[in-house]
Amino acid sequence: AIAASTAAFSSYRMTDLGFNPYTYAAGITDAGQIIISPGNQAMLRAPDGTLTPVGQLSGDTGSVATAINNLGSVGAISLNSNDPFVKVGPTLENIGLPAGDAHSSVMWLNDNNAAVGWTEDENYLHMTAYYWSAATGRLAICGSGSNLYSIAYGVNDASEVVGIGTNGHAFHWDLANGLADLGTLSGDSDSNLQSINDAGVAVGYSYSPLSSADYHGVLWTASGGLVAMGAAGGFNVVEPCYINGNGLVAGDWGDEYLGESQLMNPGIFLWRAGAGFVALSSLVTNLGGYTIEQVNGLNNNDAMVAIAQNPSGSYVAVLLTPMDVVDPSSYSIFRGIYASGSLSSLLAIDGAYLVVKAGPTLNTSEAPITVVVNGTSSTSTPSDLRLSVTAHANTPNLSQTIQLWDFQASAWVTVSTQAATTSNSTRVGLGLNPARFVQSGTNAIRARVSWKQTGPTLIYQWSAFID
Repeated sequence: AIAASTAAFSSYRMTDLGFNPYTYAAGITDAGQIIISPGNQAMLRAPDGTLTPVGQLSGDTGSVATAINNLGSVGAISLNSNDPFVKVGPTLENIGLPAGDAHSSVMWLNDNNAAVGWTEDENYLHMTAYYWSAATGRLAICGSGSNLYSIAYGVNDASEVVGIGTNGHAFHWDLANGLADLGTLSGDSDSNLQSINDAGVAVGYSYSPLSSADYHGVLWTASGGLVAMGAAGGFNVVEPCYINGNGLVAGDWGDEYLGESQLMNPGIFLWRAGAGFVALSSLVTNLGGYTIEQVNGLNNNDAMVAIAQNPSGSYVAVLLTPMDVVDPSSYSIFRGIYASGSLSSLLAIDGAYLVVKAGPTLNTSEAPITVVVNGTSSTSTPSDLRLSVTAHANTPNLSQTIQLWDFQASAWVTVSTQAATTSNSTRVGLGLNPARFVQSGTNAIRARVSWKQTGPTLIYQWSAFID
């Protein structure tokens, strides 16, 4: 395949946001704004990297950002007072703490600037879910009292709230209908919902506290109730944390819990209806020794922010950007002789090859096989452009070269040259300053892949097989 795509999941490019030794990124907008809190000072990071302090309530010394919406409003905790607040434009709206409470968090902020979260007493004897808007003020969603614990995790733009209630069950709450106990899957005793999108689809998990290895990922809708998400690649613990407007789900999975919080063999998954589960690490093209520990935000363009451990062992904030994959819309054989296959052979790695035999050349500098492919970019100004080629040849001692057409310079630019392999391998060529490889006005992309002899071959008229 050449730049073959998968319909369900994108590949991802990881960017270390550059703060060490520990940073906390807690959300990302559809426009790419990120909230981050290096050094106990909440910051709003623009897509170009510019940082703007969020600020803190009067008399306090710093803040930790915990939520952001697509308006650029920020939910945060003001340090020292521990009061939760929402920053709307230049204004800091103090959500405040109930009498007797000393801790809090803003878990989610919808695009109408309504916030949800929890407050807690000094001695950690109770935790109370709340909903807040400028119009309503702070409203306790569940009962408050000693040994009663509830958390509101998510709120959509219709102000539907989901979380975990005082009875250990997932709840749904809205202003019109109040609190609804959503129960559990059959055989479980507890449940929790952590995120709800604007279509009213929520995700979370159903479980039994006495079992360290039975946490079942669930979807919830008003019409369908709690529904299991299905098998998860052999993992016993599945905890969905986010669902976006595209139906993409991100969460944690692992074998079982050791004690109350240590997940054995942990990892991050993505899930989509009809496609099931996939390990996020398998989709990131440049992990380079990093380990992604926790996803902390997912926007409606499928971009994510996360905490990762870098090769030095430090924990850092990273940005995971989905890469649009462009399938070829046409191809031509510039040099070589067609043997078999078609355009559809280039669209999936399935053993159905476009096969081209070595042909005559006009001079010794030319490659006996050169295949040109064309496609159309979804953007005129990509920040990253790579050509992925899965192929092999039927003899050793060949080179394989990947080139991109520079529309500004009207010239081919070599982005990768390596020895060709005799079994399928995937090679990726990276185009630096990528906007030059996209034609202005049409967003056309042109690439070519060539094979050339570098030593004695086993076959006179050798061939390249593009999967």
